[in-house]
Amino acid sequence: MPLRPLPEPVVHVGPGYVPPVDVRNERQICGADSHHKVLELDPRTGWVLPHWFCKRHVDHAERVAEQVREQNAAAPEPIPNRGGLLPAYFKVPWEDVYRHYAPANWKPPSYGLSADDWPDPGNPPPALLGAVVAGVIQHRTARTTRAEARDDHRRDKELEAVTAFAAAVAGHRRTMAVREGLQLDGASDEAFAEARAASHTSRSAIEAPKVLVSILVPSLTPAAEEAMRAVLALRGATDKATLDALREDAITAADRFVTAAPRHFA
Repeated sequence: MPLRPLPEPVVHVGPGYVPPVDVRNERQICGADSHHKVLELDPRTGWVLPHWFCKRHVDHAERVAEQVREQNAAAPEPIPNRGGLLPAYFKVPWEDVYRHYAPANWKPPSYGLSADDWPDPGNPPPALLGAVVAGVIQHRTARTTRAEARDDHRRDKELEAVTAFAAAVAGHRRTMAVREGLQLDGASDEAFAEARAASHTSRSAIEAPKVLVSILVPSLTPAAEEAMRAVLALRGATDKATLDALREDAITAADRFVTAAPRHFA
């Protein structure tokens, strides 16, 4: 007995129903998995735009690759589009830092490491060009102001470090001279212990300014080290004449440090 044919399907839709458009057909996209890639380089920025093709459209991939061949050959080095902010605000040997942390094949971009040196990839319309130029000028002015403020702040900190070190060296020189003088005079154990405690306190007061000088004003580090050694040499003087000579040497070394400081701030 033959089977009866299936009835026609009945779809119930509203009177204004419009069937959905297949986006793939609308945009002429086949919808298959991509297999071939063609890279197009922007002739103005050098940025990469990938084009993907499936296995059924290899001929289209070859056609597009041929079309962009000359354009890619003439494209500039890609303009950086990330990073570059720290070199714009801090003066550090950034290339050495990047070479230390970046892969071995890293090379600095030809446009420079600072974002301020990179060309603008945008192309503003003429009506906005004046606003863009004004914004760039304002940014440059603000950056210069910030740089000057940072320089002034650093200079103040350097002056504070130099002044504090000179004062601490002078204070330790005085306490050491008193301590060694009491020892040579045969003072009581109580008086010598008090003078020794004062010398330990003045010695500790030198460390922080000394470290700041070595960090903020490294050119003065040799003079600071010399002044420090001259003060420490007062310890263990054998007689009053030797103590006076060592004290004069310490004063001379401290004066050399103070004299070298203006050359740095000139």
